Amino acid sequence: MNRLSRIASYSLRRASRSPGAEAAGSSGDGEVASEPAASPFDSGLGSALGSVGLSAALSCLSFLGSFFASFFPISWLELQGYGHRNVAYSLTLANPYYFENRIGGKINIQIGPRILLSGYGLTGPNNYPKAQPVNVDGDIVLLKRRDEALQYGGGLSIIVYRPVVLTARATHTSFDSNVQTDNRAYTRYTVMISFSGTFQR
Repeated sequence: MNRLSRIASYSLRRASRSPGAEAAGSSGDGEVASEPAASPFDSGLGSALGSVGLSAALSCLSFLGSFFASFFPISWLELQGYGHRNVAYSLTLANPYYFENRIGGKINIQIGPRILLSGYGLTGPNNYPKAQPVNVDGDIVLLKRRDEALQYGGGLSIIVYRPVVLTARATHTSFDSNVQTDNRAYTRYTVMISFSGTFQR
C-alpha cells in the first residue's frame, strides 16, 4: 500500500527592500537537488503576506510566497510542480522593484541507477507597479511595464563514480515586454560536477 505524506509550512512576515541594496538576480531553472522520496508524494508550501516597502514613493500591500510539490507515480518517474511570487530588483530608475510571478513544472526520468533525464518549463509575468514614460510610435505615454517570461530546457545527470555526479543542462529564457525595447532572449548551457553522490533533480 502506498504511503502518502504531506509537508506544509506557512509563514507571515513583513517584507521590506531598501533602494540602496545590491541588485539580486531573478529566478533560475527552478530545480531542487534531492534524492527520490521514500513516499509517492511530498510537498512544501510557503507563503508570506506583508507590506512591501518598494521605495519612499512606492509602497503597497501584496501577497508573496512560493510552493513546491513532488510526486513519484512510479519509482523511476518524478513529476514536480512549483511557483513563486517575489519582489525583485530592477535596473530602471522609474521602477527600482517589480513583482516576479512564476509557475512551472518538471519531469525527471531515471534510467537505471546512474542516469537521470529531465525536462522543465516555467512561465509568468514580471509586473512593474509604477507607470513610466515610454516612447510609442513617436509619442511619450505613461505605461505600466509587463514582461511575459518563458523558460524551458532539459538536462542529463550521470553518477560517474560515487560520489562524483556530472550534470549538463540547456535552458532557453525569453521575455516578451509591452515595452518593445525590453524584449530579450538567451540560451544558457551549464555543466556541473558535484560530490554529493545523488542526482541533481
